[in-house]
Amino acid sequence: MNLKKFYKPNRELKARNKAIFLSAFKSKFPTARQKAPTFRYFIRGVGFSAGLILLLIAGATYADQKNVGADNILYPLKRSTEAVKSIFTSGSQKAEFHLELAQRRLDEIKEIRSKNPENPKITSLSKELESEVENSIGTIEFNKNIVKKENIPPPFLPVAPSQKPGAFSHRASSTKESQTQNLNLKEIEEVGKKVSEEYQNEFKDEEVESQTNHPPNEGEQNKTENATLSTPEILNQHQTEICESWKKIIEEQDEAAVELMVKTPEIIVKFQENCRNLPNQKND
Repeated sequence: MNLKKFYKPNRELKARNKAIFLSAFKSKFPTARQKAPTFRYFIRGVGFSAGLILLLIAGATYADQKNVGADNILYPLKRSTEAVKSIFTSGSQKAEFHLELAQRRLDEIKEIRSKNPENPKITSLSKELESEVENSIGTIEFNKNIVKKENIPPPFLPVAPSQKPGAFSHRASSTKESQTQNLNLKEIEEVGKKVSEEYQNEFKDEEVESQTNHPPNEGEQNKTENATLSTPEILNQHQTEICESWKKIIEEQDEAAVELMVKTPEIIVKFQENCRNLPNQKND
């Protein structure tokens, strides 16, 4: 006799016994844990996604603060952070931000060149360096437009430049030397004085005309006084930061910076015309 086959319960018996057991279990333990709904998988997915996002944000913040190099595994996160910052930055701060990015690209080029001068990343980073510096030039015009709009004498005026010996020009090639020879200091000084007089006369005429045709009331007078006190300070602060960044890039004495200045000499001209004798600006 096959005992296994003899004692083996049939399907109906197993179903009946299972129902009896579950009924007794539920009556004995009414607060027992039930089977979790399918919604739990959605909750787990949301939690995992949130954790991953937090991890990426932490990595991007670390990469941005440490200014990791182009060969670092976190470099894509750093560039993503820069792109997000660029979206939420506007006005003169955007131009200053471009200068910060230019300095970063310059540091990355120097780091890569020290390891492998033939690295193809140098070419792309050099183009980005040039683009960032050129994008920042518009800050000068932006600040001057604000001064003119607010009818305030400009807190800074073009003056004759003074080239720091041994800073940038001694590393430049013969092409750059031929280009910089065209910058006559006396002519630039005369142009600076002429522009200064034009600014002062223009603002004086506009002020007289405004007071003659439209005498300001007490509210407008207070508004003008507040603008006179606040706007120059803001402009001087932005301008000083920009000039310091330009000066640092120009004096890096790196091949990428030399090539950039040779290719776009108007950057040096703008730096010399607008970044001397600024309030709170330390001249060498």
